[in-house]
Amino acid sequence: MVLYPRSVLARFQPAQWARHSNVDGSPHAVPIEMRDHADSQAWPPAVPGAT
Repeated sequence: MVLYPRSVLARFQPAQWARHSNVDGSPHAVPIEMRDHADSQAWPPAVPGAT
């Protein structure tokens, strides 16, 4: 999982993160979104019974 490094990038390099996560302008955006979805499926819900 790469949640921590991405959160650091988003916090300390927000312009670079915005460029990479822009679906209309970056070839990296779709793989980032796919990884986000996969990562979110790997973690249990924060509240039991929540979806």
